[in-house]
Amino acid sequence: MIKTINKVFLINTLTLSFLLGVSVMSFFISFNLFVVIIPLAFVFWIFKYFSLFNKNLILLILLFFVFGVFRLYLDFEKWGTNLKTFKNRENIMAHLVSFPDINLDKQKILIESDFGFLELKRSSLEKYLPGDTIFFTADILNLNQIEIEESFIGRFFLLKINYLAQNIGEIKVVNQGKKYFWLVFLRGIYQLRLYFLDILNQKLGEPAASFVAGILIGERGSLSTEINENFRITGLTHILAVSGFNITIIINLILFIFLRASKTWRFWWSFICIFFFVVITGASASVLRAGVMGVLALFVKTIGRKIKPLQLILLSVFLIVVVSPAILNFDISFQLSVVATLSLIIYGNTLNEMQFLGWKQFIWESVSVTLAAQILTLPLIFFYFGSISLISPVANLVVGPLIPFLMLLGSIIIVLYFIFPFLIPLLAGIIQLVVLILFKIIDILAHLPFAQIDIGKSNIILVVFYYLLLFKFFDKRKLEQN
Repeated sequence: MIKTINKVFLINTLTLSFLLGVSVMSFFISFNLFVVIIPLAFVFWIFKYFSLFNKNLILLILLFFVFGVFRLYLDFEKWGTNLKTFKNRENIMAHLVSFPDINLDKQKILIESDFGFLELKRSSLEKYLPGDTIFFTADILNLNQIEIEESFIGRFFLLKINYLAQNIGEIKVVNQGKKYFWLVFLRGIYQLRLYFLDILNQKLGEPAASFVAGILIGERGSLSTEINENFRITGLTHILAVSGFNITIIINLILFIFLRASKTWRFWWSFICIFFFVVITGASASVLRAGVMGVLALFVKTIGRKIKPLQLILLSVFLIVVVSPAILNFDISFQLSVVATLSLIIYGNTLNEMQFLGWKQFIWESVSVTLAAQILTLPLIFFYFGSISLISPVANLVVGPLIPFLMLLGSIIIVLYFIFPFLIPLLAGIIQLVVLILFKIIDILAHLPFAQIDIGKSNIILVVFYYLLLFKFFDKRKLEQN
């Protein structure tokens, strides 16, 4: 038993050491919240398990710390050095390397040219696909030639953007998806995504189509600013983003369909479906984290081993950060996803076992999940967004149960489109009614005078104070149980 505990402790400690190295190195690129949070977590870990440390462990910790520093440094060196300087207006030939980021009437497209990456802001009326080769003229500046706000440096580093284009001329698509195999694949997935969106738009109309598309495949670009703001105030923004809940549904569905198949076949079918889902949703940070966690959990189960939730989330983060180290410190959605998952793991069972004011168990279970996820994420929320939603537990209790129902009906509509289209109007009517009621409830809750409180963004002292207070009263047994 002691050997097993020590092994788990060793893996978790070395993972935290690697993440600490990445975070310390990120400070020299741009100040960010995790520069504070990761060292705090590491100090807390040492304090709680100080008796288990020895010379050999300290040597391994230093080794993984250096590995973390070096891993981020490699990406930084590639991104920020040997930048070209352009004196004249340039003719640019480049290709799209990701899904267009569409928001109402605007979109951002990430392109790669022979000299580096650029992000262009265009009208959403212009149609581009991953893999398109485009031609345009522009004035090109590298990042060393302009003053950039510190808040943007991290984002540019995350997306590998090292040049800015100004005075952009007309953009012409000169080649469609024939440069690299992976771009051809990405293009095909994006076209399938557009096809699904077209079906939902035809059969549901707005705003139901955009909402269902958001909870199914993460496409919410057509939702109005007012609706998005209402979701933010009520603490329901996570509902509009696909996450671990979607991955869980996929895994359970595959395991049910292939119930009689071997563990190996069930694992590979689940892996293929998770991979497909991650790609078609645009591989956002939260989905990527959930996908890696899901695959790891299935793999461990397939080989007949057991893994604790805390070890699972830390290993998942380690694997993702090794591949893309900038995601840890400069991707807000990844940070919120990881911290919310950790919060659920550590506090979920404790809150769920409580009874509050005699509430029925099923009601308290729904509320406790929301509260558990917010215990560790609150500092991130008020640091990045400047406010805290007080109405969030109530909003999640009312709206949460409707989401799986809408996801199911939305998926059925896409399937029925190909086999029994005459059944779609009935389901579409139900979805439209439910979405209308849901939006009305959210609108009412968002306009309550106590719906949220404003604290102010970037208050790092408040973040440190909150976590120190939390760690002061933390029970180590919660970590050992997980």
